[in-house]
Amino acid sequence: MNLRIKVALISICVIIVCQIFYSQKNMASFQKSYLESMQIKSMKLGHFLKNDIEAVLGLNIPLTKLIKLEKTLKKVLDAATEMEYIEITDDQGFVLYYADHMTMIKNNPGEKPSDIFQKKKDGYIPEIQTDISLPLYDVKKRTKVGYINLRLSLDPIRTKLREVLFDITTVIIVSILMTFEFLSLFVTFSITSPIETVEKQMKRATNSFSLLPGRTYLLMNELNQLISRFNDFMIRYLKQISTFQLMQKWSPRMNQDFSKAITDQCDHIDRILASDHSCTRKMPSNFKGSIEQLKQNLAGMNNQMSNFTKTLSLPHAGPGDASEMSSARQVSLYPYVRPLIFYFIMAQSFSISFLPMLVDSLYEPLFGLSRELVLGLPISIFMFFFAMSMPLAGSFCDSKGWFKPLITGIILNTAGLILTALSRDILQLIIFRSVSGIGFGIVLVASQQFVYENTTTHNRTVGMAAFVAAYFSGDICGTVIGGMLANRIGYANVFFVSAVFSIFALIYLLAIFNKDTMMVTNCQKKEPFSFEYFFAVLKDKEFVTLTFFQAIPAKIILIGVLFYYVPLYLRSIDVAQGTIGRVIMGYGMVLILMGPVISKYRKKIQYRKYNIFIGGMLTGLSMIFFYFYTGFTPLVIIVLMIGLSHAFSVSSQTSLVTELAIIKKMGVGSGMGLFRFWERVGNIMGPLLMGVLIMNTGYELSLVIMGIISAICSLVYLLLHHKNIQSQNNSETIKN
Repeated sequence: MNLRIKVALISICVIIVCQIFYSQKNMASFQKSYLESMQIKSMKLGHFLKNDIEAVLGLNIPLTKLIKLEKTLKKVLDAATEMEYIEITDDQGFVLYYADHMTMIKNNPGEKPSDIFQKKKDGYIPEIQTDISLPLYDVKKRTKVGYINLRLSLDPIRTKLREVLFDITTVIIVSILMTFEFLSLFVTFSITSPIETVEKQMKRATNSFSLLPGRTYLLMNELNQLISRFNDFMIRYLKQISTFQLMQKWSPRMNQDFSKAITDQCDHIDRILASDHSCTRKMPSNFKGSIEQLKQNLAGMNNQMSNFTKTLSLPHAGPGDASEMSSARQVSLYPYVRPLIFYFIMAQSFSISFLPMLVDSLYEPLFGLSRELVLGLPISIFMFFFAMSMPLAGSFCDSKGWFKPLITGIILNTAGLILTALSRDILQLIIFRSVSGIGFGIVLVASQQFVYENTTTHNRTVGMAAFVAAYFSGDICGTVIGGMLANRIGYANVFFVSAVFSIFALIYLLAIFNKDTMMVTNCQKKEPFSFEYFFAVLKDKEFVTLTFFQAIPAKIILIGVLFYYVPLYLRSIDVAQGTIGRVIMGYGMVLILMGPVISKYRKKIQYRKYNIFIGGMLTGLSMIFFYFYTGFTPLVIIVLMIGLSHAFSVSSQTSLVTELAIIKKMGVGSGMGLFRFWERVGNIMGPLLMGVLIMNTGYELSLVIMGIISAICSLVYLLLHHKNIQSQNNSETIKN
């Protein structure tokens, strides 16, 4: 288990324990105060009833002779749903009149003893006091004639406590997500990155026989001690090999001089032997053979000297070439974008829970359009500009890198949020939301471009999974926090808070990434973006296969099933609105928790197409089973399975599309923007398709049909993908 996971687990455990302790005290306090308020309300109703009955008794009418009093009790209960029943007894504790929410009974005297009276007589003291007893007097005779007994129902208390428990659970989840993101930044910036940096410096220092830089790490004293000990060791080592280094320094020169001397001597012998000198003619016949042997020995000495020099020379490695450095930085940089995405998406999601209500509050007739169409315009126009900005933002990233587009997008989005807060009519709201949509699209494309440039083919799926996890983590936290803020500070002020968080994201970007060591940008000059690209990508078989048989169906299910069908179906079976929101939140939680895990253990390149296939099949099969099991629990399981299936497929889709030849040809930024553009077709089709299916087949069967479509698309995708690979292999074989 690595250090990041250990820190996260410890922090999560601390948060959960503290929240449970606080929640227990909070729930006990809430139960006490809520019970007191119920008792006060019931006591007031009891006194009103007591006064009316005693007024009748003052007319000399006996308590046993009151007509239709049980109906009066039933009317009182209808106004006080927190009461379980009301009964009127005589002074001996026998029930005369009784009413609950279902029945009304008039008993004969002495027929039925009162449960409340009997428990009081036996001295029973309940843990939760739910019984109220008021005496009835005959004012004229000044005698006690009976009692009014009211029993409070525990069901409203349990319901409220359950809602509070769900709210507390939601707060715990949000706290864990926010804590994890902050810890992720802290561990990456203060622990993981320094360790990786020192590790690389040690490798370079070991190869180049140099010392480590004297940098101090404030939060890691152990790392400072390691650097100091490494430098001490290196100093001692350099002293011990100083003589060896001197020999190493001069050995090439010595080898050169020695080799030259031997070569000159051999050449001189050859010239003497080749000349017609008188002394050479008088030499014995075996002398020439000895001379040749001498020459061979000298050549052997020369070779031995050269080998000795080579052995003495150790390879000198400096900081490494550019490709090695870029690869090293790519592996360690992509986690830095996660906090940026988290902050930005959280700011963008603050308004999700109340935006329709804000639009409704600003409604006014516009261009003769119907009210329903006008109310949908701000969201539709936002999504239109969001989708259209993505291909253009991709081209911007290809030509300028990811840094400037990221700054531009955040500034545009921040400006749009501030202007939205100042909107005074529906037209202003539409225009200003469009500005936010453009900024939103640019930021998403630029941040994905950053992940692409700072990952390799082998770890790109892991990087994209971290991006998706940060996206949905920010989405969940922003939606929950935005709903809470809207109830306290108003809709417009929430947009100001969103702008502040967006500015935090900009500050983080400038503080962390605007450094030479962090600026990894693979800008390539591509042709200017052309609108012909929108349809040029549709000529590529692999792009069409991935987009139309996996990406678009996944978006249809995300928007059409999760955000359209699930709320409608749960509403039809009388599920509370808060519970519906928590069910949908389960999708994001599964994606956040399982996405990085699946991408880590199935990150090999050859797994990506199977991850995508598994995701589509999981979705399809889970929805098909809705034909056999319907209701709340099966639908919750389907939502969780959709989250698990997207954990398999979404990051693999993004990773795979960046490797397509047509995407690389037109630029990864432009290509990714086009992929996201066509993917948004699923966003548009989802609600429309599900609406048609629900209208014609009903809730249960419509979901089953969508499951069949998803399963078929996954099978077709896998078959076409293998067919495309085979055709590519055959083409390469023919060319060779």
